[in-house]
Amino acid sequence: MSTSKFQPGKSGNPKGRPKGSRNKNKRLMDALAKDLPKLVAATKKRALQGDTAALRLLLERLIPAKKSESSTIVIRKLEQAKTLTEKANVIMDAIANGKVPADIGTSLIAALGNTAKITELDELMRRVEALEQND
Repeated sequence: MSTSKFQPGKSGNPKGRPKGSRNKNKRLMDALAKDLPKLVAATKKRALQGDTAALRLLLERLIPAKKSESSTIVIRKLEQAKTLTEKANVIMDAIANGKVPADIGTSLIAALGNTAKITELDELMRRVEALEQND
């Protein structure tokens, strides 16, 4: 028997949060709302005066980070590569020669690594099943 003061299926606060109550973040946002244009203007002024922290804050918060946009990439030698290691080397060469952007190449290498892990797990499962059948 459990010695916990909390019992399964019983709420510690059966009435819940009172309707219309605001959490700490919402109260803070409400307090800042009327001054927000002035705060942004002050931060902008500091950024224009050379305050790099203010500039970084504005850029990070107000301008969304650009997401990678690329068209389909064809790496011709990839089709001939037999092993995952050979495929990784072909991708690395394509990155080094500027044929594939580094971020895309990194994603491809990570995908190869995940494929290797899955292949390894499949092989281990096959071996375990074979051992179990031989028993």
